[in-house]
Amino acid sequence: MLTACFSFYFYDRTYREQLHSANQQLQQLFNTVESSAAVAAYLDNDEIALEVARGLSSNDIVSGAIVTSVTGMEVRGGSAIESSTPDLKTYTLDSPFMSGEIVGNITMLPNQALIKTAARDAAWRHVLIVSMQSLALVILAIILVHRNLSAPIKKLAGQLHLIPPGSMERLECPKGHAQDEIGLLVKDANTLLTATQNTLDGERRLREYAESLERQFRLIFEKASCGIALVNAEGRILMYNPSLVEMLSDASTSPDMRSTPFHSFFENPDQVRSLLQTAYQTNSPVTSDLQLHTKSADQSRWLNSLISKVTDDEGDMIV
Repeated sequence: MLTACFSFYFYDRTYREQLHSANQQLQQLFNTVESSAAVAAYLDNDEIALEVARGLSSNDIVSGAIVTSVTGMEVRGGSAIESSTPDLKTYTLDSPFMSGEIVGNITMLPNQALIKTAARDAAWRHVLIVSMQSLALVILAIILVHRNLSAPIKKLAGQLHLIPPGSMERLECPKGHAQDEIGLLVKDANTLLTATQNTLDGERRLREYAESLERQFRLIFEKASCGIALVNAEGRILMYNPSLVEMLSDASTSPDMRSTPFHSFFENPDQVRSLLQTAYQTNSPVTSDLQLHTKSADQSRWLNSLISKVTDDEGDMIV
């Protein structure tokens, strides 16, 4: 759209300039023959006047010419000219001997068809030249942008796509861009890659440490000689170790520890429930000797119990 507007502007401007140039050429032709035409009009010399008229009409931009005098002489050259013919150019002839006295006129009929055709051709040539220059500039701009911006960024995007998160690989700055915005972009991107690598390395080390602690605690939990269990507020056993199973094996015939409430393994369930409630309400461990419920009334087994409150991942209290 912008190119079309500029083309129209240059076409109109060139066309007007060519028409103005044609008018100037007509004026120059008049200036050339003015002296001879003035003498012919002053003397009513048909031969000189005819020579002037034919000379003017022989020019490409003049179709016809008339030399007239104030005494009635009229000599024509070229195409016929009527008084009603449009676009006539009339120039007055001053006396060659007495300043300020008009002795006649020269009337010229411009070759408007030739003048306008030449003006249009010149205007189109100008538009074509401007359009070609604009096209060349656009192509040059596209090449420069592609070479200095699009291609390096596309190359960097391809490199970045191939870099695994957390790896030690970094972007390579394209040649010739170390000191410009592309180089600055590469430096910032590599800084972010380094920060990402450090973060992922830290998370990996933390995860490995947590897994190591988990293995150690699980080993302690499973190999401990004392019985360990996690019990929720309703008395349901959430987790237990093998030692606890051995201790409570004589207190219940249930094959599933989690299906039996914790307090049902003891002779005094109310006491156990009270201890659990106390542990929930305080932050201090609760200790007590509790008698197990055994299958045989002749047997009596006691457990020294330590009950303390902890919080699970969901914020619920367990002991």
